[in-house]
Amino acid sequence: MQLSLLLSPLKLLVLLGLSSICTGLSAQPELSWSAGHANALIPGQSVSAGYLSITNAGDEDDRLISLSTEAAAMVQVHESAMSDGMMTMRHIESLLIPAGETIEFQPGGLHLMIMGVDQEAFSSDSIDLQLSFESGAVLSVSLPIKSMLSGHH
Repeated sequence: MQLSLLLSPLKLLVLLGLSSICTGLSAQPELSWSAGHANALIPGQSVSAGYLSITNAGDEDDRLISLSTEAAAMVQVHESAMSDGMMTMRHIESLLIPAGETIEFQPGGLHLMIMGVDQEAFSSDSIDLQLSFESGAVLSVSLPIKSMLSGHH
């Protein structure tokens, strides 16, 4: 009987230790989005741009690795920047979303290029997107479609 009483505190310590280890292993990014919109199509065009903010409130970094929508053939992350007095744009394969930070997509910087747009889909009030992350997380995003007020994309 005394042996089992001595083992009980030991068992408790082992279980607490295993619980702490398992909790540490399950740390995941906590991803959310806000403040987004997609530009309305210019007549005769099949390309649009989208903007939003992605926040990772978790303790682990994550990467945005793919985007999709039924409203277009392809969605990619692009970045515009000034280089030697000219605006350039490049495709970003995967985008780091650091733990505890928010990444802003905005005209003249990071943005979503929505290509091969289905004209009928863009005649609605919003476009639905799926954002897939390296962690396995998927964000479902519904961007309202707004008139383009500037020449940026």
